[in-house]
Amino acid sequence: MNGLDFEAASRIYEESFPLSERQPLHAVKKWIAAARYQLIVGEEEAIVLMAFLWRLQGTDFTLLDYLAVRKEWRGRGLGAQFLTQVLAQMNECGEHLLLELEDPEEGDRAARERRIAFYRGLGARELQGVRYFLPPLGTLEATRMRLYVLPGLDAGALDGDLVRSLIAQLYRELHERDGADPLLAETLSTVSDVVRLA
Repeated sequence: MNGLDFEAASRIYEESFPLSERQPLHAVKKWIAAARYQLIVGEEEAIVLMAFLWRLQGTDFTLLDYLAVRKEWRGRGLGAQFLTQVLAQMNECGEHLLLELEDPEEGDRAARERRIAFYRGLGARELQGVRYFLPPLGTLEATRMRLYVLPGLDAGALDGDLVRSLIAQLYRELHERDGADPLLAETLSTVSDVVRLA
């Protein structure tokens, strides 16, 4: 990992995400060094885009944990270009991105709806009925999220056992929370046997 790339990506990360949704930078650095997290940067005159991806081992899914563009470079299509390239590579391998997107019912509704529309415009589909909670990161409160898959699957649904397994894996590996976690139990209780994508 290039230290300058990490510093530039960290600045974009901190300006783009609220404390309640950010992993601590010391943990991010550790995960990148251990090859658990992948840092990708996009450059124009300088680094203007950053993304952190977490590969869910033993599955065809990778969590797009964070994607952000530097403020003054937003609105130029850089995020869409980046994701189009990533998705082309994933399609060749039959893999998918998993997305945790903020629920518009809480917080800044307009901003959250714009973010969802951005991913939907690229083909993302929501896992219907799943009430997903991002465990507390920089605050004491969990954040209610919605789960999406990108690209949307042709089948139009996912097996509930697979969805429960992916969520439990995220909690265990990325969020370092055990199977007895009450937020995990609450989330898993909302997953039906067949999870429709819409």
